Amino acid sequence: RDAPAAAAAWSYVVAAGLTFLCTTVAAATPGAGKALCPECGGASFFYVPSAAYPALAWWIVMSTACNYALMMWLVKQSSPTFVASSSAL
Repeated sequence: RDAPAAAAAWSYVVAAGLTFLCTTVAAATPGAGKALCPECGGASFFYVPSAAYPALAWWIVMSTACNYALMMWLVKQSSPTFVASSSAL
C-alpha cells in the first residue's frame, strides 16, 4: 500500500541531493555567479532583497505546500509504476 509513496519519496530524496550538489558546486566555483546571474552585478549569488520576502513566503506556501499535498494525494491513488514513470517527467 505504501509502495507509490515510497517511489515518490525516493525520487524527491535523489532530486534534493542533486540540487544540493549543484548548488554547492555553483557556490564554490569562482565566476559561477556572474555566469549564472549576470544581472546580479557584484552582489552575492545568494542575496535576496528584503522586499522579496513576502513573495518568497507566498511562493513557498502556495506553490510548494499545496502542490506537494496534491501530488501525495495522487500518489496514494496511483500504482508504483505510474509514480516512478511520472516522477522522471
